[in-house]
Amino acid sequence: MRPDLIKELHESPEYGHAGIEEMVRRLSKVFAIPRMRTKVQEILGNCLACH
Repeated sequence: MRPDLIKELHESPEYGHAGIEEMVRRLSKVFAIPRMRTKVQEILGNCLACH
């Protein structure tokens, strides 16, 4: 999965800047992403709105 897609979903109104656990939970319902938690942590760690 493209990192920019995870970022777009995270910033979307539907996801509302969900935290790591919530993002992984939601994404895993729709996508099978190798190293999902690591990728989500990296992307959310760079989210200025969340920090």
